Amino acid sequence: MQRVAFDLLERASRSQVSTGLLEAECPNKRSRRDRLGPPVVTRGLAELRSRGLVATTHRRVRILDPVGLEALALSNLV
Repeated sequence: MQRVAFDLLERASRSQVSTGLLEAECPNKRSRRDRLGPPVVTRGLAELRSRGLVATTHRRVRILDPVGLEALALSNLV
């Protein structure tokens, strides 16, 4: 879940400069899975949604709680 959170923050921060939204465009599940591994993405996104940190739509992930997502992404790095 932490790897998924970190990946989403990285992708979203790139798009925020141009769009003003903290969203990550995910071309397809295969792209995310190739980068992180299939079970990691499926379980990670499900858990992030259940915690209210992200919302997903077709090919997009909107970060609802960037502070919470960042805390989760960095929780084992400190």
